[in-house]
Amino acid sequence: MRILGEEVEAALYARETARGWKRSGLIAPEQLSAIEGALGPMPGEAGWAVRALFFWLAWMAAGSVASFLSWTVFGETTTAAIFMGVSAAGSYYIGQRVLKANKLYRFGVEEGLLVAALFHLCGALLLAAGRGLDFEQYALLLGIPAALYCAWLYARFGYLYGAFGAVLALTLVACSQFKGFKENDARVVLAVLYAILLAATALRKEISAHDRLGWQVLQSFLFLMICLFLNLRLEKLADFDRVSAPEASAFYWASFGAICVGPAAALVWAVRSRQRPLLIAAFTACLLALVSVKPYLGLERHAWDPAVLGAFLMTLSLWLKHRLDSGPDGQRDGWTAKSLIVGRNDGPDLSSLIAAATAASAGGGTPAPQDKGFTGQGGSSGGAGASGSL
Repeated sequence: MRILGEEVEAALYARETARGWKRSGLIAPEQLSAIEGALGPMPGEAGWAVRALFFWLAWMAAGSVASFLSWTVFGETTTAAIFMGVSAAGSYYIGQRVLKANKLYRFGVEEGLLVAALFHLCGALLLAAGRGLDFEQYALLLGIPAALYCAWLYARFGYLYGAFGAVLALTLVACSQFKGFKENDARVVLAVLYAILLAATALRKEISAHDRLGWQVLQSFLFLMICLFLNLRLEKLADFDRVSAPEASAFYWASFGAICVGPAAALVWAVRSRQRPLLIAAFTACLLALVSVKPYLGLERHAWDPAVLGAFLMTLSLWLKHRLDSGPDGQRDGWTAKSLIVGRNDGPDLSSLIAAATAASAGGGTPAPQDKGFTGQGGSSGGAGASGSL
């Protein structure tokens, strides 16, 4: 299914894993060279900074040409819609061709062209539909093709943001159909939609090693969105002055129980399955549930509540780190506070940039004394006479 083949993506994952071992001091450089030699030639990759730059340049180039010709030359006509459709197909073909011909992997240029094809497709649909539709119709017109195309980007090319785009497009489609719905009913529908998607991802058993991390990130995102949709008091968090009485509805208290029980269950699931992304999402959901307790119960809040919460979280983190570090070899039950594998650093080092900026801003100090070179001492016979000294 993947355009480069499962074997190539598995080899890329193995190479990156071996490089992580090398950065962490687990293997010697000779062993890394032997592993890379056994894996054979690999597709070209780019660091995140170069990848983002190439993505932006390719996306802007394709979008500028298509937008200029369609809106400026053809105008809002059927010809412009046809041109945008052809431009979408052309961007997709060129992006796929560049990827296959040059054997690229996350290089940026091909990604910019493939993503530009989605915008061109949406532009073609908008031009073909005209201005007579309402929001619900536009959401259906654009959301369904966008969801299908983004899902294809993930299935065919492995771009994780394609899976996120598909989920968000489905959310747009669902939200567009809530006309006449009550707010609580809409929240339940969205939560159920994300729960179905989460269950579908959790039921998938055969996941390759190079796809596992992306799959876990997607599951964590879906779970976190369920908690956000069920939390009825998020919009009240910044309102310290007004204290509102808790609602008496069963749904209100059911949502309060869900945002308290759900994160705890996810935390247990993440610990048992050793899923770091889900662990981060579960801690985030626990934090949101904790700060939502007072708004749910209608208790008075104070300006120092965030400071108290921050002090509590710092104390908890320091205690956990001390607890783990005091175990044998700095670990307890397979958990450790130390990073075992050093991640790749293929972009600008933020600490170096900050140090350079600090050094540049400190240029107003007293300059260092400089050697003035030769200086003559005046003699008795003139400015530099024979009796002068050096």
